[in-house]
Amino acid sequence: MAWNINLTSDKPLTEPSVALAIQELPGPLKAGFGKQPWGWSLAVDVRLRDEHTLGLSGSYAMSGEYARPAARAFAKILRGWGHVVEIGKMH
Repeated sequence: MAWNINLTSDKPLTEPSVALAIQELPGPLKAGFGKQPWGWSLAVDVRLRDEHTLGLSGSYAMSGEYARPAARAFAKILRGWGHVVEIGKMH
């Protein structure tokens, strides 16, 4: 079974800004394979869905325990940069 959470920002998100946010994540959340053609493979998969939406996803078995902590960590980083961020429901 898979899960996904979208974070929506009032300000535009770019690949460089997401990469910078990844560098600010706590250590365990940065674990993984890094940049991929579709996004970033970390403790959770990270995709820039559009210029205002960051998508986090994965499988419950592999990364379910990191879903909410990752969403909260990304939101905290972006809010620290002045973004207004909404964390969507986990599906």
